[in-house]
Amino acid sequence: MPAILRAEGFALNPTKTRIQARHQAQTVTGTTVNRHVNLTRAAYDRLKSALHHLTTGRAPATPALLAHLSGRISWAEQLNPARAARLRASLASRSPPNSLNVVIKKT
Repeated sequence: MPAILRAEGFALNPTKTRIQARHQAQTVTGTTVNRHVNLTRAAYDRLKSALHHLTTGRAPATPALLAHLSGRISWAEQLNPARAARLRASLASRSPPNSLNVVIKKT
């Protein structure tokens, strides 16, 4: 592979290069890219935790927080729509009534 890179005019930076086995989480720019592009487990768990904090009252359901969580879920929807749909439903069920009219309205 280094010969192909050199032939195309690229240089390999050994400090940024990692060889990862098939069974390891292969990440690029914060996303897992093994079989298909997906959220990392840590990112998914943090998002799920933030939604749980809405239920328990640890986090107030402010419009800013709801917009932030909706944005993070939208990012997750681009990577894995099925998994993010569960998060979107969780946000809708855990938020106060009428607080999400503008925030999570899907077009």
